[in-house]
Parts: sequence; structure tokens; C-alpha cells
Amino acid sequence: RSGPGCDSTFTMRARGSTASAGDGASTSSSAPARKRESGSLRRIALGGTLAGSLLVFALVYYTIHSTHGGENAAHAAHYSGGNYFASSSTDTSSVAALVGTAAATGTGNKQELPAHSSIGATKPLQNATRAAASLMAQASSAQSSPRIQAPPPPPPPPAQDPSTAFQGHAPEPKLVEGIIQAGFPREKAVRVLEELGNENCCQRHIHWLFKNQKSTIKWPDDPSKLVCHRREHTDFDGYAVVWGIDHKTDTPEECCERCKNYKPKPPNNYVCNIWVWCGKEVCFAPAAHSFTFGQCWLKYQEDPTNPQINMQGSYDEKYHRRHPKAPEKVDWTGGIVVPEGVAVSNGTWSPRANW
Repeated sequence: RSGPGCDSTFTMRARGSTASAGDGASTSSSAPARKRESGSLRRIALGGTLAGSLLVFALVYYTIHSTHGGENAAHAAHYSGGNYFASSSTDTSSVAALVGTAAATGTGNKQELPAHSSIGATKPLQNATRAAASLMAQASSAQSSPRIQAPPPPPPPPAQDPSTAFQGHAPEPKLVEGIIQAGFPREKAVRVLEELGNENCCQRHIHWLFKNQKSTIKWPDDPSKLVCHRREHTDFDGYAVVWGIDHKTDTPEECCERCKNYKPKPPNNYVCNIWVWCGKEVCFAPAAHSFTFGQCWLKYQEDPTNPQINMQGSYDEKYHRRHPKAPEKVDWTGGIVVPEGVAVSNGTWSPRANW
């Protein structure tokens, strides 16, 4: 049964078991067996060491690529509307766990190797441990200092002008109509009553409108620098700075000159930039007063370049149904006063156009 394929160690052990304890030949014959057994153990340790080293480097390689993959995923999440910081935190934790496992595995393999090992496996494991520590430091730095910064907060909204702030007052309709009848547009009447309320109307309201006017026309001190734009069969709206009941002229040109030379008076200090003149014995208007020849009404509008018109041209059938006594055409002659070089539009209808 002995031969090249048989285990001679087993044969010698069998023979040694039958010899006496003092048999020197039997003792000397077991020394080669122990030498071969030590060589086998060293081969086993070498194989385990190489396997452990490969495992450590595989974990380090996986950690490095996982870190880059996490960063790429974080960037993709950021540009697709995701939460970069949440993704970055999760990936960093995974990296730290993997690196910690790799470091622990490397340390265990190093302790299991015998001190007299001749294969030099301790140095690669130390390098792997240093690489793992470096990766942990990089992961911690990436977590504390994200590469993508959050956008700055939007600037605060501009402060609202107190003169344009709505105070919450509910305008009374009769006061709105009263301010309109004084010559102001409806939106102005509503606005001033919202701001100041309905009490003690309406002189202080008119003064507020003057203080908050937004006219951009620079008014010259020299009346000769003003121009009259005359319109036939036209009645313009506006706040009357001079009532025409007791203010009369013989011609519309004279009425225009009085408007140009008008000196603003307190408390409102409005200029005259609108005028209307009655050229008939009696001029029609849907109001309670009596309007007769020569009346020259001097008025003010905030924007004379786009004048508001009460009546103009011929009255239509609808107007005649409301006012059966109205003539065929408007009885009044009106005009706009502006500085030289300022253009004037055809105007727009006032709130009183539908009275």
C-alpha cells in the first residue's frame, strides 16, 4: 500500500505508535513530519493573508467608487429639483461605514499573522488602513462643506409709499358723487375717501388730492409760455378754481387768457389748465345752475394732456332720451392750457359724460 501517492507521514505515525517511548529511532523519524506540517501551516497562513489583503483593497476600491457615485447622484438630484444635502448626507454615512469595516478587517488580519512571517503582508495592510482613514476624512469634509451652495434669499419688497397705502375706509356713494361733481374723476374720488374716510368732506379731501397729484408737467412762471388749445362744442370736466356764475368774458379768447394768467391760491394752489365758455344766451348743462352767455369757468385737471370730457359734438339719441331738453349740439366752447411744446390728445370721457 505504500508508494508515491501515499502519505508517508501517516505510515510513520502508525509505526511510531507501536514503538516504546524510549525508542530513539521512532522519535527521530517524526521530525521530518513536523517540518512538513509547519510548512503546510505557513502556506495556509499565506493564503489567508493574501485573501484578506484582496478583501481590504476590494472594499477600498468599492468605497472610492461609491463616493464618486454618491457625488454624481447628488449633483443629478440637485439639477433635477432634488435635495442635494439629504443625498450627500446619506452617501457620506454609507462611505464611512464601508471604510470603517475595511479598516477593522485589515487590523484583524494583521494581528492573526505570526510575527516571524516572511511574506511581508503587514505593510500592505498598513497602507490600506491609511487609505481608509484618508477616505473617512474626505467624506467628513464633503459632508461639512457641500459643493453646491443654496441660492440667496430674495430681496425684501420695497416699502410702500404711505400716500398710496389703502387705509380701509369704505367710501359713501353720495360723497363719491359729490367729489365727482366738484370736477374730479371717479377713481380719484374713491381713492381720497378710502384714504381719509367720509368725515368732514370735502375740502380736506380736495387738498389731499392736490398734495398727491402726479402731474409731470413743469409749469412756467411766464404766462406767455403757455398755449391755448381750443375745442368747439366741447365741455371739459375739472375742478373749478374760478366759478363762471359771476366770472364772464365777451369772447372765448379772453377766457383763455384769464386761464393762462390765473395765479394759484391756497389752500389747494391749483393752476388753471382747463377753461369752458358759454357763447349762447343760455347754455345747456345737466346741472342745477343757470348758465348764460359769457360765463367763463376756469378749471384744473391733473393731466391736461389727456383731458376728460363731459360733452362734445352732437348729442346722440340715448343722451336725448335722458335729457329731452338738450340741444342738437353742445353749446359750450372749451380749451386746454399747456406749456409750449406739450402735445394734447383727443381726451377721454369723464364720469359725468353719462349723467
